[in-house]
Amino acid sequence: MEITNTIKAIILVNLDGKQVLSKSYDDKLQLKEFVKRIFVKTKTQKTRDDISTVDGYIVIHRFVTDLHMYVVGAKNENPLILDRVLCCLVEVVTTLLNKNVERQSVLENLDQIILALDEICDGGTVLETDPDLVIQRVCLQNETSDQSMAQVLQNATGHLRFPWIRS
Repeated sequence: MEITNTIKAIILVNLDGKQVLSKSYDDKLQLKEFVKRIFVKTKTQKTRDDISTVDGYIVIHRFVTDLHMYVVGAKNENPLILDRVLCCLVEVVTTLLNKNVERQSVLENLDQIILALDEICDGGTVLETDPDLVIQRVCLQNETSDQSMAQVLQNATGHLRFPWIRS
C-alpha cells in the first residue's frame, strides 16, 4: 500500500498577497505562481472562509485578522481532513500568539509556528490535528531548547577566560 501526501502545501499570506510562511510538500506545485492565483481568488470579502479548487488542487482558506491561511490538498483528497488541519493550525497559531494573529507577530514567532507546522504535518502526511497536543509539544520543545542553551552557556563560561576581567 502506497502512502500519498495528504497535504500539498500550507501557506500564510498577508493582506497584500505576499507570503509570510509557506511549506510545500509537492514538487510539482509552482508555489509562487500558485499563491498569486489562490490569493486573487480568495481576497474578496465573500470568500473570507472558503473551500475552492485552483489548478486541480483543493484549497481550504481561512482569514484571521490580517492573514490568509491556506491548506492545499490533491483534487481527490477529503476536504474534511484538510479543514481539520486548517482548524488546528488556526487554533495553534492563535494560542501561540496570544490571540494577536498579525503578520508581524507571526514573523517574530516564526520558530514556534514552524515547529507547530512540523508537529501537524510531516512531508505532507498529517500527524496531529489536536491543537492542545500540538501546543504542548511546541512548548515542550521550546523549554528543552532553552534548558539546553542555558547548559551550553554555563559550560562555555566555565572554560572561557576573559583577559579584561580579573578574578
